Amino acid sequence: MSVTTDQKDPLRNAVLLRDGLRKGPNQRIHFDEGWYTFSCYLKADKNVQEGGIGIYVNLNGIGDKGLIDSPISYDNNLVADYFSVEPDTWIRKYVTFNVVKAGNGIPRVELAKNGGNIYFSSFKLEKGKMMTPWCPNVADKA
Repeated sequence: MSVTTDQKDPLRNAVLLRDGLRKGPNQRIHFDEGWYTFSCYLKADKNVQEGGIGIYVNLNGIGDKGLIDSPISYDNNLVADYFSVEPDTWIRKYVTFNVVKAGNGIPRVELAKNGGNIYFSSFKLEKGKMMTPWCPNVADKA
């Protein structure tokens, strides 16, 4: 389960806390074909196991039609980058992936292994292969 904390990330944005394995906060998004980069700020407490955090993006395919082609994809519908972070230290992480067939997807951050808490904020999904500095979405200011 994810909850809002009273913490702020390095950009002074609100921070979510996730404990437990699997599904972190997410939002279903429609992806057109092309390259995308999904990034966020995160930190972990000292109890998170090595390689225990993942940034995931999965697209729902029909049958065995793969929707994502990526060098770090272990199947054709999911991108997952597993990593470790220095405890209690904010870092910005990202994953880049190529959507080869338009579809709906769910970008998210979650624990890959049980144990510990992760804190994350300042999500950014952008077209292209490069991560750019975080900035607020103009639609969010309305």
